[in-house]
Amino acid sequence: MSARALHSLVLAWHPLHPPQSGAALRNWQNVRALAQLGPVDVVSVGPGAGGPAPAPVRRWHHFDPARLEPVRGLLEPLLRRSWWVRACRHPWSHALCRPEIVATVRDSIRSGKIDLVVLEEVWFHPYRALAHALGCRTVFDAHNVEGRLRSELAPSTRDGIERLRSRLLLRRTAAIELDLLRQADQVWCCSDEDAARFAATAELQERLHVIPNTIDVEHYAPVRATPRSPPGGPASIVFVGSFSYAPNEEAARILVEQVLPAVRRERADARLVLVGRDPTPWMIAAGEREGGVHVTGAVDDVRPHLAQADVVAVPLLRGGGTRLKLLEAFACLRPVVSTAKGAEGLAVADRQHVLLREPRTFAAAILELLSSPPLATRLVQNALALVEERYSWPVAARRVEAAVRALRCAP
Repeated sequence: MSARALHSLVLAWHPLHPPQSGAALRNWQNVRALAQLGPVDVVSVGPGAGGPAPAPVRRWHHFDPARLEPVRGLLEPLLRRSWWVRACRHPWSHALCRPEIVATVRDSIRSGKIDLVVLEEVWFHPYRALAHALGCRTVFDAHNVEGRLRSELAPSTRDGIERLRSRLLLRRTAAIELDLLRQADQVWCCSDEDAARFAATAELQERLHVIPNTIDVEHYAPVRATPRSPPGGPASIVFVGSFSYAPNEEAARILVEQVLPAVRRERADARLVLVGRDPTPWMIAAGEREGGVHVTGAVDDVRPHLAQADVVAVPLLRGGGTRLKLLEAFACLRPVVSTAKGAEGLAVADRQHVLLREPRTFAAAILELLSSPPLATRLVQNALALVEERYSWPVAARRVEAAVRALRCAP
């Protein structure tokens, strides 16, 4: 084993800080855990500007793709490096192979004396070979079972060319995911369910580690001190998500068109609050009509909106990973109604931590929680205990430390 602290480089496809999406929150969780083992540098890609490295990060380099040279400028360097040609088999991975990003990653590894490179999401697939060529161990942090997720999200179309393109991209996604599963020194995933799916795909054995999505439970303490509305008072139903993500938009439509009207037949004062960036035109139109829908758009902090929630609703039918929106609600002592898909990957039980329902019975479950304070109180207390025990930052830190020590590149 090395006699010095672990030096890590994290490659993330979202701005590092402040984390404002589920993927970014997972990245930040892992960065903080690695920082307990030694210096951490980050290269991130995504819209917006970077800034000074936030504690505990040593160095942070951020790239906004809109400000970089077009991808076509990569043709010459790609042809000079045949392994890059093999690596860039998906347009999203290809988009991350900008010369500026490649040069920064290479320089960061060399100047930072990096031991370990963590690839946050499958789209950093090309950088595994670069990291190995420079003598680093690599971790593939699988935010989703991406091949399965992309198959779920593939649009249904009669256009033959579009169907062919979709099938081709699905094959390429599966190919780069399988290559990372086989070639990375270690694989991290979000849940036991994802681990079982990966294990069925590739021989991972001891290289596979479950690092759950977790949250800073104390960050939500002020909301826990804020009481919910009294029984019989105006009721607020909250859904949090980025609405450019198709499963979140689909869930919002279920709430607006099916669930809220059914709730308002018994609770005319009930309102639905859709919290998150990129609301669609139909959502904005729904918010402008009289009908109890409020659309916030992007917010810097979800806590004030969760503080106003009497019920957090998660009617997801598709998607991957585990739902940080549920963990945030748990940490805020707010009761949750979710589909089984919405709670996938979390160790929750119906009527113990949440109410698990399909969309057609969501309204009845919400009304039950609004009219039964003892049930809501029991659920939120159990859910808070669960998140403290299994889904808090200290849990992730212990899991990351154990995984990294298994790689024999930490003291």
